[in-house]
Amino acid sequence: MDLLIPCRSASDPRLLDLLRTTFVQPMDRAASDAPGLGPLDGSEGGARSEITERNGIWVLTVGGVWRGDYRKRAHAEAAAGQAKQERA
Repeated sequence: MDLLIPCRSASDPRLLDLLRTTFVQPMDRAASDAPGLGPLDGSEGGARSEITERNGIWVLTVGGVWRGDYRKRAHAEAAAGQAKQERA
């Protein structure tokens, strides 16, 4: 699977989004009660940014769409801020 996914995603970029909605998002919903996790912003009516931690990796999603994986929360927060500016 580790070799198949990069090869297939190069030819079909939607594959990663499909896999994330199928496998990752259900796990993220279950972990949403954990301390230190949850939405970064979302009350302004636009797409909601969320930063969640999983296995030491910080995952940024905007409007339910994966935007990146980061090793440090500060980097994920900076990317979320940039995504917020792009939406404005």
